[in-house]
Amino acid sequence: MEKYLEKLYNLALESSKNGDIPVGCLIIKDGNILSTGHNTRKCDNLVIGHAEINAICEAEKILGDFRLNGCILLTTLKPCKLCFEAIEASRIDKVYYLLDQNLNGLYEPLKYVKLDIGNNEYIDKYKKLFLDFFKNMR
Repeated sequence: MEKYLEKLYNLALESSKNGDIPVGCLIIKDGNILSTGHNTRKCDNLVIGHAEINAICEAEKILGDFRLNGCILLTTLKPCKLCFEAIEASRIDKVYYLLDQNLNGLYEPLKYVKLDIGNNEYIDKYKKLFLDFFKNMR
């Protein structure tokens, strides 16, 4: 789990450095990282440049199939509604996230599981990265 958390943090940091909301995403298949993604909306000028969608698109290219059965998605922030639809369409088995988004209960997919890693340094690092990003925007 440690290698995944470090990779997620570095992807989120890359998003932040590019002026995007710091989100990182991994797609795991058979215990190995299949693809990665980070937010690229600002640098690519695409509304769909979300970390999860970027990781899904990369995984689909690698596998040569839009069906990502047997894959797990691991992300720093609970996926938004746009990403939820892409996750459903790609048939990803399970989604794990580190931080909640307050979306007022608009959707609560059963296959989304908040990672319970205890009082982990990565959660504190992610929280600081997210808070600093928005603080610096103001």
